[in-house]
Amino acid sequence: MKATEKQITGYYFRYNIFLSDFVSNMYIAGTNKKGPKKSSTAFFND
Repeated sequence: MKATEKQITGYYFRYNIFLSDFVSNMYIAGTNKKGPKKSSTAFFND
């Protein structure tokens, strides 16, 4: 199935949000040493 441009930009947008959320979590974890704040990437920290 050929992905439409709308689907591609949708995936890209979601990936960008996921990535920035993950990066900010890593930054928060590194700065306050209390671990990442609970967010959409919380499943990484089980």
